Amino acid sequence: DRRREAQQVQLDREGQRQAELERKREADRGQREQEQQRQVEVQRQREAERVQREREEQQQQAELQRKREVEQAQRARDKQQAELQRQREAERAQREREKQQQAELKCKLEAEEAQRGREKEAEFQRQREAERMQRERESQRQAEFERQREADRSKREQEQHRKAELER
Repeated sequence: DRRREAQQVQLDREGQRQAELERKREADRGQREQEQQRQVEVQRQREAERVQREREEQQQQAELQRKREVEQAQRARDKQQAELQRQREAERAQREREKQQQAELKCKLEAEEAQRGREKEAEFQRQREAERMQRERESQRQAEFERQREADRSKREQEQHRKAELER
């Protein structure tokens, strides 16, 4: 009996040791699984962070690109505005020059007109003077003619008088 009891104790101890071993193995397996899960979680976390970083980088790039496009569009508008301004300025200067030319032409035409007027007036005066001198010469010629006729008449009268005197 005692030997059987001793064997039973031995068996119980072995059973306990096996159970303990099994429990320890189970605990180790549980720990390994937890570690694996932790690793998976860490990996997932890292992946999520990488995706987040990439997304943020893409957003930054897109924002930068949009900003660059906006600036480029603004520069293009500014350039166009400046060109328009320059063109308007050139047109205004052109109109100014044309106005100036018109004024100069008008002035020149008025001066020519005045000159022609003076020349016409001078010609008219010269002509009047020529006509006056012509009338004076005509008048003198007439007077000379009258004087001559008077002289001839007087001569004839004297001649007649002399003849009458002689006949007497």
